[in-house]
Amino acid sequence: MRTVDYISQIKESVADLKRLENEERNPRLHKRLQLLRILKSGLTPYLTKACEMVGYTDKHGREIWRKYLSEGLSGYARLNYSRVKRGKLTYEQEAKVNEQAEKEGFACQRAVQTFIFEQFDVCLAKSNVSKLLQRLEVTASDRDRETPGHPHKSRVNIKKVYRVKRGAQRLF
Repeated sequence: MRTVDYISQIKESVADLKRLENEERNPRLHKRLQLLRILKSGLTPYLTKACEMVGYTDKHGREIWRKYLSEGLSGYARLNYSRVKRGKLTYEQEAKVNEQAEKEGFACQRAVQTFIFEQFDVCLAKSNVSKLLQRLEVTASDRDRETPGHPHKSRVNIKKVYRVKRGAQRLF
């Protein structure tokens, strides 16, 4: 196997790479930074072994290593695909859902689904409603009161009301 002195070619320190790796939320970028940290720390002197440790193929490891050499860390830690796909709701419609959650809350996810359909004539699957609520940081909070308009009248003691999480940043 061909050995390259990765320790001297990687300009960032192991501590900086570890910090960046821990801060990164995208799993693909996390693996890239992990590969770079393994090479810099000297755990293995071979790129192929480091790729095995991270779960990359040898070819992909060589491609992103060349990317690091040519563009540095800023180019290496950037994905080259754009997220052009948007959800079915516009930003303004999401803001209205967020306002409704702040003002009155929603009794359940089905109530959110119904609100979106009645207001915007958009039919969302339950999983997409869940993703929308996560993105808007709207969570279920337990309430010891009867929630008006809740479809399940048999549950009287504790109701889940979907409201905006306290201290959450407003997106709009």
